[in-house]
Amino acid sequence: MSAATTLGDLVLANRILAQQGVLDGYGHVSARSPDDPGQYLIGDRTPPGNVRANNIFPWTLDDEPAGHAHPTYTERFIHGQIYRARPDVGGIVHCHAPELIPYGAGGIPLRPIYHMAGFQGESRCRCLRFAMSSDLTRTCSFARARKASRSPVRSAIARSS
Repeated sequence: MSAATTLGDLVLANRILAQQGVLDGYGHVSARSPDDPGQYLIGDRTPPGNVRANNIFPWTLDDEPAGHAHPTYTERFIHGQIYRARPDVGGIVHCHAPELIPYGAGGIPLRPIYHMAGFQGESRCRCLRFAMSSDLTRTCSFARARKASRSPVRSAIARSS
């Protein structure tokens, strides 16, 4: 896939997911860079529904700016660490979906039960618990600790203990 196609897809993903109510002001979507698998592309702090190509910038897998000084979401660390751990992952959607909070709070695994859950594969969506003082992943070392506790899964719900 070309860089231009990836950038266009990332803009569309942000706008569609915001329009459909999946991403609010705290959600974000990223894509691995097709030109450099050691980088990913993510929007700046622009709300997802307003993201345009000129709002998207590259970041390293250490979650550092790759040749720019633009800020991005506080929880960008999740993206770099997942891309580092999973070279097969091409895109990430991170959201704070109110509909999933009961599953995270109760530790109930989600099971794919109809065709729209095909992204999940045959495995259950795990609920992962982490001891932390905030529900936000604000540092690279914390993201690495969260990543280290995960076995390879297609999707997961993370919650604080």
